[in-house]
Amino acid sequence: MRHLPFKSNLFENLINFWTSFGYFSEKENKLVLKEIARVLRKSGIMVMHIANPEGLIREYQEKDWSEEERFFHLGQRNWDWESKRMRNRWICVDKANGEISEIHFDHRLYSFNELKHLFEAEGLKVTDAYASFSKEKLDPTRGLRMIIIARK
Repeated sequence: MRHLPFKSNLFENLINFWTSFGYFSEKENKLVLKEIARVLRKSGIMVMHIANPEGLIREYQEKDWSEEERFFHLGQRNWDWESKRMRNRWICVDKANGEISEIHFDHRLYSFNELKHLFEAEGLKVTDAYASFSKEKLDPTRGLRMIIIARK
């Protein structure tokens, strides 16, 4: 994503969903937004659906688990206040055969205001912000998700 293999001004709309932003260094995350702005047409729209760190911190749980149809999911996370990165460890246990899968990842969680400034630096103006797909108005201090709409 730090280099999108497309011509400049190609897309009318771009979608970035399920916290698909923030997995690189600060510099590389800025490059991702620069590339998004580059391939987006003038007056094009970008929609970003991303975790809301201010809401997540209010409901933070270091460990949890859930039962899905085919597997058990165990999650462990660690919030680094200095880097604003969430370090995650997910363990999935397949109910059918007991096979265990484990993945580790971390990502930078940006506040609404931080994202707004990053967008503006790349010529993307935030036009709307929601707390859910039901278009509830975003209160950046609450809720687990943010949907941010920006126009080039």
